[in-house]
Amino acid sequence: MKYPVSVPEVNLYGGKFTNGDPLLGIPRSIDRAEDMNRVYDELINVVTGAGLTPSEADNTQLLQAITNLIKGPADKIVRVASTAAINLTAPGANIDGTAMVAGDTFLEKDNATLADRGVYVWNGAAVPATRDPLADTGAELFGGMIIRVKEGTANADTNWQVTNDGVVTIGVTGLTFAQVGSQNFASNAEAQAFAVTNKPISPATLAAALQGSNQSLADNGYQKLPGGLIVQWGSTASLAAEAEGAVTFPVAFPSVSKVMATFTYTGARFDSSQVPHVREKSLVGFTAVNDQVAAGAKTGIIDWFAIGY
Repeated sequence: MKYPVSVPEVNLYGGKFTNGDPLLGIPRSIDRAEDMNRVYDELINVVTGAGLTPSEADNTQLLQAITNLIKGPADKIVRVASTAAINLTAPGANIDGTAMVAGDTFLEKDNATLADRGVYVWNGAAVPATRDPLADTGAELFGGMIIRVKEGTANADTNWQVTNDGVVTIGVTGLTFAQVGSQNFASNAEAQAFAVTNKPISPATLAAALQGSNQSLADNGYQKLPGGLIVQWGSTASLAAEAEGAVTFPVAFPSVSKVMATFTYTGARFDSSQVPHVREKSLVGFTAVNDQVAAGAKTGIIDWFAIGY
């Protein structure tokens, strides 16, 4: 197809181009328009198949297309993501605590105008951001796809999913995003400092979140857990029969507390109906009562366990 009809190119050359050989009477390949158009069409199909719009001004589209096809349409990666609405006409020098560099991509997920949300390219602190050419069509940014964030003070290593249904028209459809695959410490400020999102918790990070002011392993101690749950424990001084003693929790519960108690003593068994008594329970403590009233009532210690949040 690349030689004059008289040259049996398929048999001799396997359909490939040749420089020819005058001594053997083999002509060089002829660059026919239909051959070049066929190659052009193949390349354009790769570009458009990856969701890009062909542009004569962009000589990187074939590489972008191959990268898109390898990663897959649901694997969009940006450097940072917004933590609040970004002024897209002048996005500032930093996004989520990260100093931006021209060409960096970012996810704008918090703009009050939902149609303005999406993936952008940072062009300068006082220069308008532009839509990422790899995420400026509905074929590239669609419901269900995941956008991965690499850096940032709050959003590093997080994943954000487009929650829109149906066809998305960039710049028209109001985009919504939800964080997926995350786990966070909550409720107390010290645990929140070790919040992790979509990444494994290292032993050191977990230990730091559970220890310090979140823990006391004393005889009367407590443990604050991620999520706000608190467990506490302790023992009273020795209480005589029908005696009682005030107990103050090592730390106060913020809103709810439950207390359980057992009686520890020495000597012969006693009536099983005679059990420790808890009264006047509050968020800061309770009163422990030794309910031994029968003959031979025992003196002993009340061990207690409390849980709340």
